[in-house]
Amino acid sequence: MRINLAMESKEGAWTLNYRKDVTDGFIKLGHNCHFVDLEELNLFPETLAKAPPCDVWLIGGSSNWRSLDVCVVAHDRKEKVVAYVDGGPEVPGFIMYKEVAKQIERNTKECWPYIDGWFFNHKAYHRWFTAFYKDEYEKRHIRGYVIPYPLDPVRYTESPNKSMILFPGKMIYLKQPILAAKLLEPFKQSVIFSQSDDIDARAEMKHYISLLREDGYDVHTNVKGADYLELLAQAKVVVCTSTGESACVEILEGVMSGAVPVVPDLPEFMEYPFWCRYEPYLISDFRNTVGNARQNHYREELEAVIDQHYHINVVKQMIKAIYECTGVK
Repeated sequence: MRINLAMESKEGAWTLNYRKDVTDGFIKLGHNCHFVDLEELNLFPETLAKAPPCDVWLIGGSSNWRSLDVCVVAHDRKEKVVAYVDGGPEVPGFIMYKEVAKQIERNTKECWPYIDGWFFNHKAYHRWFTAFYKDEYEKRHIRGYVIPYPLDPVRYTESPNKSMILFPGKMIYLKQPILAAKLLEPFKQSVIFSQSDDIDARAEMKHYISLLREDGYDVHTNVKGADYLELLAQAKVVVCTSTGESACVEILEGVMSGAVPVVPDLPEFMEYPFWCRYEPYLISDFRNTVGNARQNHYREELEAVIDQHYHINVVKQMIKAIYECTGVK
């Protein structure tokens, strides 16, 4: 089977890792997977039509912005299309980014006549998406599949001396770093906030980082590549205080590096054991969950999460789903 993985490259590490792990998985399993950079192909559909012939297009992540162009080219070339919905602002009606959600909603509806199947990174988004587009599903009998975010465990290591509590999320409102700082007050001496993006790009990030430092927290900025992986390796606990998430890759990467996750009890995090989840905005429950995570290392139960996201296992699921919804062999 020949796959064209169509994504935008500008998302940085998120896209680079997804691209590498998916492509690597298909190749290791005996299939041909070619990456098509939708950021570079800006002369649609003429330039896009120069992409190599394939059996199936897999449109990934934020490339939903340009998915209609892919769909039109694939239709003209009699190639199948499967779209990956990454949650977050791509979920219809997502409160934090209403305008983004509306634009993607319009784009998605235009793509429906061309789509052969949908991939979702967890069950919650699958339910929300299928309920929102119920009429379209019933008209075309399209199938949706829950496909976890793929990660290669080889990329992550674990330090023997783990004591840090790490907040690895972006310094943006959605991630609620100031709330995290208030909740983590009793553990302040062990807490590090990590920001991978260039803080010069957004005034919001600078503001939050300034507030955290004024409050006495250690904040590492522009942490990327090997430095980021080293920080993950030293973390005993990784914390999330988001109001909503998609794959929440940074928490998954922490688990891959041997850390215990502490996440809100939201539909997006149901894959984690109950003792990792706290009642959102309940201070005592959050602090008890963090304290428990610091004292224990429930590695065996977290191994199931790691296995679920192991990139080879994820690509196997993708291949099976593609066969089912497209009929391609």
